[in-house]
Amino acid sequence: GLEELHLSGVDISSSVPHFLANFSSLRSIKLRECSLKDKFPAAIFELPKLQVLNLANNTDLTGSFHEFRNNSLLEKVILPLTGFFGIVPESISHLKHLTVLSLSECSFSGGIPRSLSNLTQLTYLAIGEHHFTGSVPSLVSLSKLDVLELSGNKFERGCFPSWLGKLTKLSKLSLSNMNINGEIPIFLANLTKLNVLDMEENSLIGSIPSWLYNLTKLTGLDLQMNQLQGPIPNTF
Repeated sequence: GLEELHLSGVDISSSVPHFLANFSSLRSIKLRECSLKDKFPAAIFELPKLQVLNLANNTDLTGSFHEFRNNSLLEKVILPLTGFFGIVPESISHLKHLTVLSLSECSFSGGIPRSLSNLTQLTYLAIGEHHFTGSVPSLVSLSKLDVLELSGNKFERGCFPSWLGKLTKLSKLSLSNMNINGEIPIFLANLTKLNVLDMEENSLIGSIPSWLYNLTKLTGLDLQMNQLQGPIPNTF
C-alpha cells in the first residue's frame, strides 16, 4: 500500500532493491543524493501509478531506458548526475503526462528522439552535457516550456534553430558548447521572459546586438568564448 517513498539526502550506500517494482501503489519515489549504486531496476519505470521519480545526484547509480508503455502516468523524471546511459527511445512520447524531464550530466548517447516534440505538457527539459549527436529536432510544439537546456552535446555544426524564437514562455535557455555558428539571431528578441541566456563556447560571430538588452528580465547573460567583436552597446 506504500504510495510515497521519500529518502532524499539519506546515505543509503547500496543498490535499489528490485522488490520495489512490486509496490504497485507507489506514486512518488524521491531518492536524491543517497549514494545509490549498481543498476537501477528498469521494472520500476513500469509501476502503474508512478508519477514522480527523482534519482538525481547518485553518480554511482547506472541504468537505461527500456521501451515506455503507452498508459504511463509519469509526470516528472529527474535523473541528473547519475550514470544512466544508452539511447532515449522514441517511445518516450508515450509519457503524455510528463512535465519535467531532467537528464543533464548523465551518459546518454545517440540522437535526440524526434518524438520528444509530442510531449506537449513539458515545462522543463534539460538534456545537457551528454553525448547526443546529429541535429536537434524541432521542439516548436513544446509551447509550455519554461526551461530548455541543450548545452554540451556533440551536435552537427550549424546555426540557431529558428523555432527557438517561438518558445515565448522560456525563462531559461542554455545553448553553451553546442557547435553553433553565425550571428546572434534577432528572433531571440521574442523571448521577453528570459531570466538566463547562456550561449558560451560556440562559434558566434559579429557584434553583440543592441536589441538583446530589451530582454529586461535577464539576470544572467553568458557570451564568453565566442568570436564576437565590436563595442558593447550603450543600451547595456
